[in-house]
Amino acid sequence: MKKILLLLGLGGIGYAFFNYFRNQYKLALDWDFKVKGVKVLYLDKKRTKLNLVISVLNKSIFELKVKNYDLDIFYEDVKIGNAKTSTPFTVNGVSWFDVPTVVDIEFSSAKGILDEFGINLLLQKPMYIDIKGDMNIEISNLKKKIIFNKKDILLTENLGKDLGISKPLSEINKFLDKLGIKI
Repeated sequence: MKKILLLLGLGGIGYAFFNYFRNQYKLALDWDFKVKGVKVLYLDKKRTKLNLVISVLNKSIFELKVKNYDLDIFYEDVKIGNAKTSTPFTVNGVSWFDVPTVVDIEFSSAKGILDEFGINLLLQKPMYIDIKGDMNIEISNLKKKIIFNKKDILLTENLGKDLGISKPLSEINKFLDKLGIKI
């Protein structure tokens, strides 16, 4: 009887360890994203260049080695940027890591999003982006390719405030007039 209880106890402990590590592996493949910062690098009548810092959360307790990543950034289903690296780095368990991204938008090729972008800017509405791409990681010598298709990641609650142009409408009109945009 003692042997049966011992075997059942060891089997239960073994199953608990197996289940725990299986759940941690699932968490290692499930990532959260947030935009940590937005900074205007350049802005004129023809284009704008933004620097975004996208933070990615490793939810598992496992330390991961990110071999490379190639992520496309979309706003209103129009590709506005790309983040790419082939320099490996290590990510600690249950921690965020930053993915610097330069977004270069030529207004002539992004006409479909400018109306929505301008309205959200003027009305001080939240703006969201989508991220698509892939990342190659290594978890305890297990190699895995993660495919991303994350929708509605909050870019900013109020882009005008973040960029320092959250001012009365008359001042925004003057700013837009300098860019050749008439309202």
